[in-house]
Amino acid sequence: MNPARDIDRICDEFEAAWLDGQVPKVEEFVAKIDEEHRPALLAALMPLDLTYRGKLGETIDSGATGPGKADSGFEVTLDSDEAGPELLASPTTRAGKRVKYFGEYELISEIARGGMGVVYKARQVKLNRIVALKMILSGEFAGSEAVQRFHSEAESAANLYHPGIVPIYEIGEHEGQHYFSMGFIDGPSLQGKLAAGPMPAKEAAKLCRKIAEAVAYAHSKNVIHRDLKPANVLIDGNGEPKVTDFGLAKKVEGDSGLTRTGAVMGTPSYMPPEQALGQTDKIGPSADVYSLGAILYCMLTGRPPFQAANVVDTLKQVVDNEPVTPRTLDSKIPGDLETICLKCLEKSPASRYASAQEFVDELNRFENGEPIKARRINRTARTVRWCKRNPVVTSFLALTSVLLIVSAILSMREYQQRKLAEEQTILADNAAKKAKDAESKERLARTDVETERDRAMLAEESALMAQKEAEKSLAHANYMIATTRWDQNRIGEAKRFLDSVPVEHRRLEWRLTKRKFEGNELTGYGHTAGVFGIDYRFDGGQIATASWDNTIRIWDAKTCTVVREIETPGLEGSRIGVRRSPLRFSPDGKRVSIAVSKAAYSKPLESSSTSRRSDTTRFN
Repeated sequence: MNPARDIDRICDEFEAAWLDGQVPKVEEFVAKIDEEHRPALLAALMPLDLTYRGKLGETIDSGATGPGKADSGFEVTLDSDEAGPELLASPTTRAGKRVKYFGEYELISEIARGGMGVVYKARQVKLNRIVALKMILSGEFAGSEAVQRFHSEAESAANLYHPGIVPIYEIGEHEGQHYFSMGFIDGPSLQGKLAAGPMPAKEAAKLCRKIAEAVAYAHSKNVIHRDLKPANVLIDGNGEPKVTDFGLAKKVEGDSGLTRTGAVMGTPSYMPPEQALGQTDKIGPSADVYSLGAILYCMLTGRPPFQAANVVDTLKQVVDNEPVTPRTLDSKIPGDLETICLKCLEKSPASRYASAQEFVDELNRFENGEPIKARRINRTARTVRWCKRNPVVTSFLALTSVLLIVSAILSMREYQQRKLAEEQTILADNAAKKAKDAESKERLARTDVETERDRAMLAEESALMAQKEAEKSLAHANYMIATTRWDQNRIGEAKRFLDSVPVEHRRLEWRLTKRKFEGNELTGYGHTAGVFGIDYRFDGGQIATASWDNTIRIWDAKTCTVVREIETPGLEGSRIGVRRSPLRFSPDGKRVSIAVSKAAYSKPLESSSTSRRSDTTRFN
């Protein structure tokens, strides 16, 4: 259930009924909402009812809620701009100008119009003085309760004699029209003065103190104003404040009972919470202290502590909300003056100043630069107080807060888990990236190693090939040298060079040459011409050779050295066509024989002589 929404709906229905040509009864619409919300609904319906009744030309009893008001149990007193009834005045003409009289009063001009009456500037003819003349709006048709309330206002103010209160001169009735006259203040109201903006702090404190002194005096006379606001404070030509309009005043003792429980009376922006709730039995001097604080707030900030687009929302703010601190709106406002102001605006009457006089004394201390007694209420304390005033909302907010906290904790835990998972994922990704980078580096390093190895192997292969080429060239050179040495009959050198050829270079020609070198050959040196005969003596280990150099040589078969040389003259000459027999050792080895041409030649070994010529002879 939403009371504010229900109130708006019922107000729409009420206005629609008027627009339909009906005359709806306020009490019937008030009964459509719970009892605790009826004062707020009534406060919203009354301006509508007054407006449409005025358009019909009805006389309106501003102290009532409409037909059947006695059954509704609620009242509202609000300012109205609707025109009142025609005055029972006697018109006359003076110097070509139409003049109206009301009894002994000459009406000059209308000053103000409120919820109950209208005020005129008038001249009291007998005493020739300017006064303010107030009459009931409903005139002779006013109900007894409205008349009683009107006279109550006059009587309440009539007994108050203070420089800060507008005096009452006369209370009376003229041709059924009730009226009273009071002092005329030739100056604007405090509300008009504040239209130009906030007042300086010290000036505001001084002016508010003077207003509070008048209210304190009224309290001392057991009168509570109950409708203090800037519009009900007039400023005279000397700048002095005058409190007026005691239309809602209440006697502390012997109250007339005109105000019933549940009545919402006053101006919403300046009334205390107990008054906004219609708790008339709880309204006492502290209610005026609250209103004084609201006036001071407006003087300092240029606006009342609570104001909304409509009456209902304003009343809700008064009951439920804490006012915005004055220094929030203007940081130049002194902190002590803000503390004084906020103490007056406490929701609980017991938390405010106990009397208007205490408020006056506190303002005096501020003006004199003395320490004030009030202490600033911190934000925590204000929150606790608000919670006590709104237990249902507090419980709902507490439950909501718990749910929000639990939700926040769960969200935080989920966030942390998600964050942890993301971090772990990032760490895993980083580790994988590092591993991949390491693998890439290792692969690159391995590639570099393999490349270097390939290069080394290539170089090695190149070197090996070069070595092999060199060895091949050297082997070939050695082979060539060996064959050269062989051809030169330098057998030992030929063999050494041939053996120095590496195994891998020993081809077929090398093996053939080797076989040639290592056959049963012996090389002897000494003959200077070719050898045409040779014989071997097995038992003596000697070899005999015959050469065309006219010598026969005997060789040691083991060392291939010449041991004897035999000259054979006549062997040289033409070799073509010569017949020769084989060279032979004699059986005893002491002689050799050979036949050349037609004659045989034989010579004992003992007669041989050594030749000085040298040639090479090979033996197989």
